[in-house]
Amino acid sequence: MAQSRVIWNETCTRRLYKGVIGPADPVPNHITPIRRALMLREIRTEAELEETLDQDLAVIYKHSPICGSSSWARREVLEFVERHPDVPVVQIDVVSERDLSQEVARRLDVRHQSPQAIVIRAGTVLWSDSHSGVSRAALERAVDPDRGRG
Repeated sequence: MAQSRVIWNETCTRRLYKGVIGPADPVPNHITPIRRALMLREIRTEAELEETLDQDLAVIYKHSPICGSSSWARREVLEFVERHPDVPVVQIDVVSERDLSQEVARRLDVRHQSPQAIVIRAGTVLWSDSHSGVSRAALERAVDPDRGRG
């Protein structure tokens, strides 16, 4: 079975703050960015991509760790994750997982860009955008089009 890498989890947070917070204590609010990353899963294999494409609704975020625009976009994605924990969001590192990133472009017929967010429903692209178009608000509108209507 393929393993995915979780960017951070609450156990890691508790180890970092060992002696400061106990096992029953809530994680302090000041580490919210770490808590947001709990739900951002990095995928590395085609099998994991297939699982993502089979989801009813999911977001694929393509990230470059060497790009300033990606850092900004990732913060926006993490804000979306915090507000919508029910929506699966996966991340693909376009540098270390270039082939997988290209496979996403091929399978979904979406031009490869980075940073890039793609909202899919049952394997069909609902929305995609890149660079400054990747924002929490844009992702929210993509997963719930009625949200933008008054």
